[in-house]
Amino acid sequence: MTSQLTEWIPPQSKVNSVYQSNSEKGIRKLCCEHKLIELHKHVSFQRIFVQDLMTGICREWEEWNQVDGETSEAKEDPPVCNPLLNEVEIHRMAFLENIDVLFAEHKVEEALEALDTEEKSFS
Repeated sequence: MTSQLTEWIPPQSKVNSVYQSNSEKGIRKLCCEHKLIELHKHVSFQRIFVQDLMTGICREWEEWNQVDGETSEAKEDPPVCNPLLNEVEIHRMAFLENIDVLFAEHKVEEALEALDTEEKSFS
């Protein structure tokens, strides 16, 4: 009976290694989640920055048109900012969708590489 009882009880070293392994995994997961939250904040900030920049450029363009007396031509022609904004919006939406897919598939390294590439392309 004692031999059967000892077969069911794992040695203390095995118990310690299992708990330590789970603790390390938990800590790593928390660190990754923290990094992802920070990246999400960074991407959100960059998105707001780009939107503010585009808004400022469009306002300056409209002011220049008013100063130059081209308001009648500006009203007749389609706005210059809309095609550029649409292009930026399309690129941004595709990029964010790609990042979401990578995160959903737990491909954190690929998502980080994509973020780095995107950041370098706009620098």
